[in-house]
Amino acid sequence: MSGAASIRIGGSTVNRAMQRVCFAFVAFLGLVLLCSCSSPIASPMPTEVSHTPTESTLPTATTQEVSVGEVRTGVEELDRVIQLVLDGDTAALRSIIQFTQAACTFKEGLGGPPKCKDGEVEGETVKVLPFLGPEGNFLRAADIESWQGIDASDVYAVYVVSESAYSEPIYPRGKYAIAFINEARFMITTLQIVEGQIVRVDSAMGNPPMIRPDDVGTFLIAPRESAQ
Repeated sequence: MSGAASIRIGGSTVNRAMQRVCFAFVAFLGLVLLCSCSSPIASPMPTEVSHTPTESTLPTATTQEVSVGEVRTGVEELDRVIQLVLDGDTAALRSIIQFTQAACTFKEGLGGPPKCKDGEVEGETVKVLPFLGPEGNFLRAADIESWQGIDASDVYAVYVVSESAYSEPIYPRGKYAIAFINEARFMITTLQIVEGQIVRVDSAMGNPPMIRPDDVGTFLIAPRESAQ
């Protein structure tokens, strides 16, 4: 027989080259099956989660405006006083008092000039902070450290003081007035202000407390419903 050698498989003649190819293919399949059975399939590596913040995950920036009990007058000297009162900064309030000079007296009775103390003489000039309410009284500059500020939880009203408002040398009115209401909502304490300084402290009671129309030139903040 000439040419490539051949064999018979199942009654068919197959040359030896084809036989070798078939045997090699069968051997390859056997090796693949052996490897798949003896070696476990490797688990996929866990995917690393990126922790780099994106625009959607960054915290939203918020801007909190420093407020004065949510009240602003637009007049810097008044807003500062309001802030000090609502912060309860009594020491700072004491530092912005403009004392009145008054001649003391030994006369008895309510009202009138401040009373002289032992060692003083009638008519001697003393420095005082006037208080005006149902009756007048004074706090001496020498005793100012005992002043605990005012009972205030909110701003009630702010106004330009009228020229017709009550005033006299020992009870000077302010250019502006800031009325604060107490937590119980039955009393207002009004600071009379001149150039950012307290010149007099007034008080009034009622439900709600009333501001005399004659005292008001122009309201910067009218009596607020939220404060009543």
